[in-house]
Amino acid sequence: MPEESKQTVLVVDHHEGVRKQLFWALEEKYRVLQADSRRQALQLLETEPINVVLCDLRMPPVESDISEGLAILEAARKLNPLLPVIVITGDEDRETALKVVQRGAYDLFHKPFKIDEVEIIVRRAANHY
Repeated sequence: MPEESKQTVLVVDHHEGVRKQLFWALEEKYRVLQADSRRQALQLLETEPINVVLCDLRMPPVESDISEGLAILEAARKLNPLLPVIVITGDEDRETALKVVQRGAYDLFHKPFKIDEVEIIVRRAANHY
């Protein structure tokens, strides 16, 4: 499929290995952009036509009561309230999942993740948008 006709997925994670794994899993069907920080993610959200965001919940710096992932989720929702943001987390805590959904996440999946499950969630989100 030509690059310009693919929907765009933004993968935000400070771990390069996670970004690469998601890139390789999604690149055939989507145009995949990568960011390793909130600053870089927000720049791409403001300049690129993003259809789906995959965002790690816990990224450095962890300086406030709101995680970088939640800050990205909230910023993305302000820029485009319909943009599906899927949160990636290592937390198995139900409270974390509830907080993410209350803040407007489209969905959530846990690390370690199964690529086929991620592909299903991304496809569903992309079709929703």
